[in-house]
Amino acid sequence: MVQEFINPDLCQISEEVYFWDPFCDHERNNVNPPLATRAAQWWQDDELKQAVARLKMKFQNQSQVLLHGDLHTGSVFVDPSAENKVKVIDPEFAFVGPAGFDLGVLVANYLLNLAGQARAAGDPAERHAYQQALLTDLNTLWQSLTENFRSLAADHTQDPCLQGEAIVDAWLAELLTDSLGFAGVEMTRRTLGVAHVADVEQIEDEVARAEAQTMCLDIADLLIKHASQFSGMPVITAAVAELSFCR
Repeated sequence: MVQEFINPDLCQISEEVYFWDPFCDHERNNVNPPLATRAAQWWQDDELKQAVARLKMKFQNQSQVLLHGDLHTGSVFVDPSAENKVKVIDPEFAFVGPAGFDLGVLVANYLLNLAGQARAAGDPAERHAYQQALLTDLNTLWQSLTENFRSLAADHTQDPCLQGEAIVDAWLAELLTDSLGFAGVEMTRRTLGVAHVADVEQIEDEVARAEAQTMCLDIADLLIKHASQFSGMPVITAAVAELSFCR
């Protein structure tokens, strides 16, 4: 599978736009002017860059699962009229890499939407309720993933050394930590890098947009530097709520 899906050209693009450009003053970056001071501080944060370097090494060297490689919410289509049939498009970045990467990118896009809602137009109560729904969805996503993984590990793992509850717990804990780190990287590139998201960019006032983008970077900082300190997704979503709910 590694050989079949080897993808050096597009993986190199991913390495640059995820792990390089947003963490230095690169010419490809797209920085909202009111965010310039925060961006300059971001590029000088050695602790942050060391954590990102460790994530980049995993991206380059850890061949765990077949990845989509660009699993943002715009790549996922759901047909509610067909019992919630789901399709995922645009797999040209696919390769075999770290299991937390796709999950992290998906989580990040929920959180980018969450931060955008904090400064979007509309009724604050409705936006706050939508933010709460996004965090509930993230908790459901992680719960569903872990339950299915434990079931599959118990029923289909042939190596008895890998069937034990303790090793499954350890693997899931590492997956959560990696996913959160990659989520922080994705949030950074969608805030400072070349490609932004409509969830935040649709905020017309650049000062209000910068406030939402600051929330994105606050969350990214939390996830990249401190992911290993969180014991589960509900703890993370509670911390994120403190940083980004409408106020």
